[in-house]
Amino acid sequence: MKRIVFLCLFAFIFVLAALYKIDSRIGFVIHSGIWRLALQKGRILNESRGTRPHPTTTPISVLPPVMFVETTLTLKPQPLVICALESAARLYQDRPIYFFLRGLKNQTCLQNEAECPGLKLLTAFPNVQLLHLDPKVLLDGTPLATWYNEDKVYKEPYWIQTTSDGYRLVLLWKNGGFYFDTDVISTKKIPEENFLASESSDSVSNGVLGFQKHHSYIMDCMTDFVLHYNGGIWGHQGPTLITRVVKKSCPLPHYNKVQDFRCDARNLTFLHPSRFYPIHWTAWEKYFEVWKEIPKFEDSYGLHLYNYMNNKAKKMVVAGSNTLAENLFIKYCPSTYAFLIKKVKD
Repeated sequence: MKRIVFLCLFAFIFVLAALYKIDSRIGFVIHSGIWRLALQKGRILNESRGTRPHPTTTPISVLPPVMFVETTLTLKPQPLVICALESAARLYQDRPIYFFLRGLKNQTCLQNEAECPGLKLLTAFPNVQLLHLDPKVLLDGTPLATWYNEDKVYKEPYWIQTTSDGYRLVLLWKNGGFYFDTDVISTKKIPEENFLASESSDSVSNGVLGFQKHHSYIMDCMTDFVLHYNGGIWGHQGPTLITRVVKKSCPLPHYNKVQDFRCDARNLTFLHPSRFYPIHWTAWEKYFEVWKEIPKFEDSYGLHLYNYMNNKAKKMVVAGSNTLAENLFIKYCPSTYAFLIKKVKD
């Protein structure tokens, strides 16, 4: 009798366990199905409203900055300058964009759009920071601190270019990151960290530079800047300096095709001229001409528009002109085009 009771009890417990397992599976399937349906309906609803989940982005402080410098005291930079900043801000959203200006001792002009419309426009980009450039503060603690004398510098024929040549070296030394001239429109992210941009097989530019903080090559450039200073020769403190210092350790590459070259001795890469100079400086006016077909510049990371060459000609981007420059503005700096170019025509 006891044996029969024991078997019945065991069978009862077995049935209960089986029923619980089945019920759990049914519950899981039902709840999963409801959840899946809810997710699907939510996705369809979002798509019908034109919304998407916000992408996860790298915090701005993780990567070193992209830096620009305005050496004069102007607070109304040309549209090309604002375009250069905007194109970088749109492309390098994972980096802060620093714009150092000599004239920005305070930011009162930013309260009035009519006073400095270009700078006001840049404040709409969350990664752009407008910073006052104080030469003595900036150069302090570097070899250039002993060189700088404002009275002397202002008397030299190329003082704007020469001081700018010095500032960019110090900024790279102290911050690391990228330095771009204010006439460089960014088109594609640069995959290198330490690099020089070649203009030809025998010349390296200083209009675009990228280096880690405290890179030894930059220190050597600052030292050479002071030891062999000559402010009376155009480019002597800029591209000529960059070229002569790197040649001490690295032979300049000879380019037969679009290919970048490493120099392990200085831990840097020479970028092919097409990366930033697909149009040679001798043909700079082509940017302000109408092209039958707009080039794609697929090998380029940016385009240098040679504003220095344009100082006398003063060619401008004009709305409706269909020049190459206008098309670049429309594509890479649409806000600048809308507010500083198209608005003038309207």
